[in-house]
Order: sequence, then structure tokens, then C-alpha cells
Amino acid sequence: MKAIIFTGYERSGGIERVSGAYRIATVLRKHGWDVEVIDFFYLWSLDQLKELIKLRNQAGKIDWIGFSATWINYATDKLQEMINDFLIHVKEVYPNIKTLAGGQNPSINFPMYNNIDYVVAGFGEVGLLEVLKHIYSNGKIKGIPRKNGWYVDANSFYPAWPISDLTVEYESRDFIYPGETLTLEFSRGCKFSCAFCNFPILGVKEDTTRDLTLLENELKKNYDNYGVTNYQVADETLNDRDEKLAKIGNIVKNIGFELNFNAFIRADILFSKPQQLDLLGEARVWGHYYGIETFNHQTGKTILKGMHPDKIKQGLLDTEKFFNEKLGRYRGTVSLVYGLPHETKESILDAQNWLMNNWSKQSVIAFALNISLIGNKSKIDENYEKYGYEIIKQEKREDLNDRHNFFANDLTIWKNANMSMYDAMNLSTKMKNEFPGTVDSWKLWSLLSLKQDLNKDWEDILRIKDNDRLGQDQLRERAKEIKQNYISKKLAL
Repeated sequence: MKAIIFTGYERSGGIERVSGAYRIATVLRKHGWDVEVIDFFYLWSLDQLKELIKLRNQAGKIDWIGFSATWINYATDKLQEMINDFLIHVKEVYPNIKTLAGGQNPSINFPMYNNIDYVVAGFGEVGLLEVLKHIYSNGKIKGIPRKNGWYVDANSFYPAWPISDLTVEYESRDFIYPGETLTLEFSRGCKFSCAFCNFPILGVKEDTTRDLTLLENELKKNYDNYGVTNYQVADETLNDRDEKLAKIGNIVKNIGFELNFNAFIRADILFSKPQQLDLLGEARVWGHYYGIETFNHQTGKTILKGMHPDKIKQGLLDTEKFFNEKLGRYRGTVSLVYGLPHETKESILDAQNWLMNNWSKQSVIAFALNISLIGNKSKIDENYEKYGYEIIKQEKREDLNDRHNFFANDLTIWKNANMSMYDAMNLSTKMKNEFPGTVDSWKLWSLLSLKQDLNKDWEDILRIKDNDRLGQDQLRERAKEIKQNYISKKLAL
């Protein structure tokens, strides 16, 4: 039986493959399915997608097509309209092909979901297999009936964690680019339960680290086949356990080639456990994305991130110094959420000034707080009045860059005693326009995929500033060429 899964991340400036679709394909192939992954769907034209389906269906009947819904949440209106047109075409020309979507918190209120039969929300390895049994073997299913099929909350009914085997296997028809950056999972679930976070698997106390022999095999295979040495780590918190970091470090030291990792790092753990600097250094995890959220102490305590801001600031400086001395490479990204409880405009501007003066060789990303009225909800979302918020209205977002709610076409406009969402958005724009730092760690890793073909060494790319539009545009154009070449190869199969 045959299927196609479409995936891609529209906002990537380099070559960045998100692993969800490839992970699902890996699992389904072990159950007898012929699954092809089609990446970079945001660059395919409608005519190219129509031609692809025609060619693949001629080569053997397609049973279903699927979309990686996590990243469609981030897609522009124009792209969503194109996907919807493509789905309408499939329904009209190939009525026997089922349509599916899956990922974290699929936004079923988007118009394209009117033409999706089955939606699998959450980690889908187990749930999708049950859905396919339901479709093709009359199996029973848990979920909510919808227009042409079902909505299945996999995290609730078919949990896919912990899983010891999180292997992602790539095929020759995936056309992995030499030296490309790929994505890895070391474990699933987050140990913490921050008040603003709506991630579905929180408060996980047990160690869910994957089988490390299988991990080592995956790393070696990707290196041998594609020369891959750079990875984005998808774990919600990589440094939740010293033991996990030590195990990764042992693999890195003995594997025989140099690895480089970028990961979500919980700053207050790192700064309170100085031994983790050595552990992260040994594991070559030198790209760090810190969810600092705020430098206001009262705000931090309210959202359950109560480390004193002075200790956070010193920790950032100490970590930058450590990695520059040990590895000669470091990229730290401070992520902030503007508009959290008790945060004021003055405390935000004070933090911006400190970052301008002390963090200018690194990166900062600032978001306005989003209060979500649909989908997975954080503690603040569920009790926004308790936290001091008033909902003013729902407002149509203008474009992708203003999209603070990735799960709806509308923005939820709020206000509290200190500011409104408009104020928070303006302050985040101010930070973006004025901060002199380098590209963030996630963008950097996607750009590192291009270093060999552009004859640029590491230092050239490491120095690219966030506001260096010319430098980024040159890399983005080269990435686009590679992706268009990928599309041509796919159509020629």
C-alpha cells in the first residue's frame, strides 16, 4: 500500500528538514507501507503538486496523502490557500485517495482542513497506525467523528512516549544534501510545567531517553551516507538530566567524527548546575536556545521560572565565556515573552538595555504573549482572568511576521494593568529592529547546511548578523536553488 506525506518549514532561511514526517514514514515502512516524503512543499507550485500526484498514481495506486500539520500552523495565508486548492484537486480527480494531517496541535479551523479526512493530533506513531487499521481493516478507533473521517487526539488515546526507538531512516529518494543539518530526538516530554506553556506532555518525571545504541547507529549511518555532522535537537529540554548529557558525550567522544548540536537548554538548571557546562561541552552542544522569558523576578516566579535575574545574567556571560574558550564556538539565543504577568514596559526596556550592552555577539528573540482560546492551553490560557488579563477582541492577523497565534487566523487581543498586546508587539518589534546580535541558533544551524557549497568556513556564517539582510539573502537564494533542484529530482523519479 502506498502513501505520500508532505512536509516543510516555510520560514527556514537555509536547508532545514523537520523530522516528524520522516519519523512517521520510518515507522510505517516497518509495517509494510510504501511511504514517500515530499519536503519543502512551500516551494512547490500547484501545477507541480498536481503533476507529482499524477506521476505517482500512475506508478501505483496511492491510498492516502498526508500533511505535517505542525508546520502548516506557521504557513502564510497564500500557502494555505494553495494547499487547499491542491486538496480540492485531489478530491475531484482522485476521489479514492484519503487525506490526512498530523502533528502537534493541528489547527482544524483553517479552511484546508475542510478537505482533510483524518486528523491525528500529537505524537502520531501509534495513533496513525490505529487510524490506518480503521480505514483499511475496519478497526475500531477512539476520537471525534468529523465531516469525512475522524479527529484523533493521539496524545490522549494513543500515547507515543516513552519510546526507546526514535530512529529516523532516510532514503535515497529523500535527496539529503551533503553535510546537511538534520533533526534528532533524544527523549520526549518535558520535566517542567511552566504557566505559559501549552506543550501537551508536561511534568514527565521518568527518564525517557532513547536507546543510545540505536542513536549511535543513526548518527553513523547519516554520516556515512550523507556526511551529516550537524543536528537540531527537538527535545523540549535537553539538559533535564546530567546522566543523559553524559551518555551523549560518551557517544560524541568515541564516534570518530566531529558532531555539533543545537538544543533547547533550560537556563536555570544550567546556571545552578555548573557541572553541566563540562557535560554540554563534551557532547558538543554549543548551540543553546534559552527560554528565559523574562528578566522581571516577580514575573519569573509567577510562571514558575523563579531564578533571580542577576544570576541568569551572570550565567549567560559565564556560559558564553566557557564555550568560546573550550570549543571556540558558541551561539546562545535568549527567548523572551513580552506581556507576561507583572511585566512592565519599564522592566522590558531595562532588560533590552542589558542585552544590548552585554549580549550583542549572541541573539535574542522576543514574542508578544499569545493567549490561546483554542487547542492545547497553558495555565494562563485556561485562567487568563486570574492572571490579570482581559480579552478585548479577536483581530485578523496581517501577515506571517505578525502571526503571534500560530493556531488560528485571528489574534486574541488582550490587555492587563501594565500593557496591551499591541504594546507587547511593538516592544518585540523594537527589540528585533535595534538589537545588533547575530542570527539565532536555529537559523544558524539551517544555514550551516550551506557552508560547504558556498565555500564559507564556520566563522563566516557564525558572524552573520540578524540584520544582515544581504548576507542572509545570498544564503537563502542558494538554499532555494538546492530546494528547486530537489523538486526537479522528485518529479523525475
